[in-house]
Amino acid sequence: MSKDNLKDVSENVENADDVLVSVMKLLVAAVCKRGGKLTDLCRLVTVEGESIVEEIVNLIVVEVTNFIVSSRFKIDISSESLVKISAIDDNFKGWFGDKIEEIKKETIPRFHKDLMCASLYQYLIKDFGGEDKVKVSLFGIYELMKIQKNGESGVLLTNGYSNIFYVCDNKEILRAVVVEWGGNGWYIYARSVNSKKMLFAGDRVFYC
Repeated sequence: MSKDNLKDVSENVENADDVLVSVMKLLVAAVCKRGGKLTDLCRLVTVEGESIVEEIVNLIVVEVTNFIVSSRFKIDISSESLVKISAIDDNFKGWFGDKIEEIKKETIPRFHKDLMCASLYQYLIKDFGGEDKVKVSLFGIYELMKIQKNGESGVLLTNGYSNIFYVCDNKEILRAVVVEWGGNGWYIYARSVNSKKMLFAGDRVFYC
């Protein structure tokens, strides 16, 4: 089942529940076509084993008390930049542009899991333990990006798949923040947790 097939599903249904039902139908058809059993489907929709980012978090030194989002999340792919960022979408600018975070090391992502099946943002919140479990800070995301400022290998994927985070915006509304490596810098997107845009097998979800 290709990404194009899943994209077609997500663009031709009216709500998130319809998306999930349509995806499950495609999965069942794909498994049965290959001679598999429906019990195989249960294995497909789980996530891979938990990975720990704790060792990296322990190396991060907090030097200030507040994190000003607009001064850090800005487009700059020069060699002097702390993090090479090549694109930031309008959602992120509107929802997070004026945000100032109180820096807390415990809000830095400490774990991640790779999806083994397509899913939606809103369903992953429950799957990963609820809002308090998935909620991280932009400071934490930025610190992970700093370690891989040029797209080096590390905990953040740089192979075309998405790194998924959940962060509260200026109004304390939980949003999904997507970070992808674009070749010469990081791409930053923000989406509603009710978005019908699909997440795919291989995408990585970070949480505390």
